[in-house]
Amino acid sequence: MVNVPDSDKVIDYLTNTYKYVAIFSLIESSSREQFVDFYQFLTRLKSRVEFPIADRATLDEHYEKYKQEFGSIRRCVSFFKALSLQRQRELLSRFEVKGSEPTIENLAKYLYEMRSKFVHEAALVLHMSDGMSIGMQGGKIIVCSFSINDAMQFFEEGLVEHFRASET
Repeated sequence: MVNVPDSDKVIDYLTNTYKYVAIFSLIESSSREQFVDFYQFLTRLKSRVEFPIADRATLDEHYEKYKQEFGSIRRCVSFFKALSLQRQRELLSRFEVKGSEPTIENLAKYLYEMRSKFVHEAALVLHMSDGMSIGMQGGKIIVCSFSINDAMQFFEEGLVEHFRASET
């Protein structure tokens, strides 16, 4: 909250960024998928990994495999894939990353990347305002008509679906 005369009391992009990061934290925590850190992953692969690891390229290769199997992005992808196909199409129609194939997987990865950019680099989430926004992020053009209120609604529906699926 800003308390300066003649200024907006609430700065939307700051408030929206915090809400956005909170939503993604909840998405990650709702997953039943087990967390495994990179060291645990490597020790599980003892029979397939030669220690000491020879070079950076080999370490990077192992890290990519780790992210595919245990990274947080996969939790977000599975969360968005659990939405109904109609809701997935609606989400894809509201958020476009130029030069990227419009799939729910790619969109979930990009949305997670936006979260990570704030958490690790303090890059604000600027594309979740009311109305349409067009901008650049990570060298890609973003066309967004997806507000933070939409994100909260999609999260709510995804959470209901998550608990519905856990009952079966």
